[in-house]
Amino acid sequence: MGYYIDWENSGGASAVPKTALDPLKNCRPKDAKWLLYTVLSGDFGLESSAEGLSMDISDTEEALQFWLNRGVIKSGDKACSKTVKTTVTADEKDVRHNFLRPFDKKEVTEIIENSGALQYLFKEIEALIPGAPTLTEQKTYILIHEYYGIEVSNILMAVHFAVKIGKYPNRSPAYVETIAKYWHENRILSHKDATDDIKRRREYFTFEGRIKTIFGLGRPFTAKEREHIEVWQSYGYYDDIFKYAYEVSVEHTGVIKLPYIAKVLTNWYMTGLRNLDEIKEYNEKYLEKQGEYKSLKKPFMKAPKNKGTPSFDLTNAENEDFEAALRGEFG
Repeated sequence: MGYYIDWENSGGASAVPKTALDPLKNCRPKDAKWLLYTVLSGDFGLESSAEGLSMDISDTEEALQFWLNRGVIKSGDKACSKTVKTTVTADEKDVRHNFLRPFDKKEVTEIIENSGALQYLFKEIEALIPGAPTLTEQKTYILIHEYYGIEVSNILMAVHFAVKIGKYPNRSPAYVETIAKYWHENRILSHKDATDDIKRRREYFTFEGRIKTIFGLGRPFTAKEREHIEVWQSYGYYDDIFKYAYEVSVEHTGVIKLPYIAKVLTNWYMTGLRNLDEIKEYNEKYLEKQGEYKSLKKPFMKAPKNKGTPSFDLTNAENEDFEAALRGEFG
């Protein structure tokens, strides 16, 4: 039996560039997922696409960088911002690619030797990550410092953060460049603003920070709430399940109630549910049963008040006479 695309009921179509074919062979599933989502929705925003796909923003950042590096996506004036252009004209240039193209090993060495700031930067990077920096690292940090205009102290702060959270694999500075590009486009240039942004990112990479982001809470958690969160972390659930628990809580209570969410999550976990599809199926069946139970349950009817008609509700005195009669004590 053959298969085909149901174009008749497709609701339209979006083009996927053929340049994506070869990179698809080696990309992460999340990279492919993000590209398909952006092609279909036109949403290149890091935060909005992360929300739409139930992914971490770090994953959408890396996916965007993956396709940028392979020329499938071009960067325009608003790339990496919350709202971006969804089309790229032929006149728009990939400034990153053009900026780095003429850099060979000799030219890179000359640029570093003529810049005390870059010399200090690479000395500190070598102290943090043992071994000589690769040519890609050198070219990327020249771009970050000279094109994006990021100060060395801020670059080092981003490098420290990327290394600490495991976002510097195989000496790849891609995540550091993603941070620098975000700072450049959002005018985060001072050390204070950069520090605040790193603090926000660091908090997001903690479990408690992710829960706070998912629930949209701007306040710190109470001691009791932290006890709940420690238990939730042991469940090993992905963020999409916590988001669904939040939605269930708001739907049933109208507000965010962590004790209610705790009961819901504990019930799912103790039932043996481990992924979102299982949980949604379980929840739908539960609601169906609740609906059937309510339709079968008869409303409670109060007994009518005595309005002069005979009644078997006896007073204490009448009850004693009634029992005496049963014993034959009355003639």
